[in-house]
Amino acid sequence: MVYAISRGPMLVDTVNDPFGGNGLDLAERVATAMSYQVPTLPFAFTANSGRAIHPQIRVVLAFDAPPVSGFELCGGTRKAPVRPPNSGRIDAVAAFCDGAESLSEVHGWTEVTGLGDPRLQALLGEMTLNLFGDNTEMKKGHSASTTSD
Repeated sequence: MVYAISRGPMLVDTVNDPFGGNGLDLAERVATAMSYQVPTLPFAFTANSGRAIHPQIRVVLAFDAPPVSGFELCGGTRKAPVRPPNSGRIDAVAAFCDGAESLSEVHGWTEVTGLGDPRLQALLGEMTLNLFGDNTEMKKGHSASTTSD
């Protein structure tokens, strides 16, 4: 993660638009909502692959997909939504990917009234924090490989 964000934003790739749009507005809103959500190591996201320095290290976020694993998302699986747009509820699964490998994944859902609903931003912020965890030790300069149980 630190490598991917060292010189620019991390890519977020969205799958399915639960609001029935063309996906562009959603992708930008997702990138904004996920940015700076890890307090111990704040960083930005972008929906533009040309702005990401390391686009293979990314988050893939699928809305309203049938059950899908992080490995499927990272590997490029795109499943059609299970409910019609604007149904009032969205389910989401996000995977932190390095190429086709899933490093972590998180699932969540919320009731929403539309793309501007603050509950969507809250869901994405919480999912981002859970996807990357508490990086307190990383911020102190320690790595997980130097600690022992």
